[in-house]
Amino acid sequence: MFIILALAVLLLTGIQSCSPAQPPNIAIIMANDQGKYGDVIMEMGLELYNLEKDLSENSNVAGRNIRSHGRIEETSLEDSTTLKQDLLDIVETQNGVVFSRKEIGIINGRKLMAEIIEPETTSYHKRPAIVFLHGGVYRAGAPDQFRAQAAFFASVYGCYTLSLDYSLTPEGRLWPEPVLETSYAIRWVRSIAEKNNIDPDRIVLSGGSAGGHLSGIVAANVQTRRYPATGGLTAFSSRPDVLVIFNGYFDLVKYPLNPQVQQMIGSEDAEKVDSASRELSTIYQVDKNFPPVLQMVGTRDPFCKQSIEFHEKLQSLGVHSEIETYEGRNHAFFNKEPDFGLTLERMEKFLIFRQGFEPQN
Repeated sequence: MFIILALAVLLLTGIQSCSPAQPPNIAIIMANDQGKYGDVIMEMGLELYNLEKDLSENSNVAGRNIRSHGRIEETSLEDSTTLKQDLLDIVETQNGVVFSRKEIGIINGRKLMAEIIEPETTSYHKRPAIVFLHGGVYRAGAPDQFRAQAAFFASVYGCYTLSLDYSLTPEGRLWPEPVLETSYAIRWVRSIAEKNNIDPDRIVLSGGSAGGHLSGIVAANVQTRRYPATGGLTAFSSRPDVLVIFNGYFDLVKYPLNPQVQQMIGSEDAEKVDSASRELSTIYQVDKNFPPVLQMVGTRDPFCKQSIEFHEKLQSLGVHSEIETYEGRNHAFFNKEPDFGLTLERMEKFLIFRQGFEPQN
């Protein structure tokens, strides 16, 4: 009876399932026509990037590792409501990590700033690096969105983490400035690798929403070469070794976001918007050389369906791709309890297996 009722609801409402062909966990209904959500996404993104982000549920792996290194007072995983705040406190007090904000270059006349979080002491082993990209529909947002994740990976795994303060449209900085800046940031990390004991072959690029979209475009640009290397350091590669994407978007042709595209390119001309929408769609630019990807997305996120289609496209090319869908979760779900810990654990597992992350001694 339940199955018959569910099918009836799908047929009557025009809503389709948002789940991969071989889902990792769940299938749930999802709006079929995402194009009509363009204005909603614009406003939703502006508000959600700055959600209050306390944690009410821990992940086993994350909780075990961070406590085993003496950074966090031991509590029951089931009872903990403070993992994220504890991680932020680590940064605030610089307890075992060093926090700094620095200029890493100048791109087309703009000083490129970044938040750096790294361990106070580093292992003699070469360590990974992570470049984080915040969300905010290219109109808002700040590098501190991923400060807790950065603190975790710096504290537990000895990572060098960089959260980039890339260009936003209210500054009058239009596309492709964010691509040029992010590509430069990856080159910059490689340029300091030897001096800072960083493994140049283990550079992770991770972003949420607009930052997830930007991550995909930057990775694809290594092959398409649509956007030239800008700012110098051209002896180093801009290619990330793996991507970790939180509720990104990848197909602005099938699922238009015209209001956002108009702001990104500074034009409302229909032909220019159509052309830019394809240029801004990672799904049409990937090939077999695209780096391994982990996506995490809520099943009630308007970007869920295209995230799964992007995952399936990568698999069809032979690219290693993983997607984790979270039942009933909306856009930017990973910022707040209980999903911060769950997604942190999933990211951690992916990086252990794909990049050989090991806790620092």
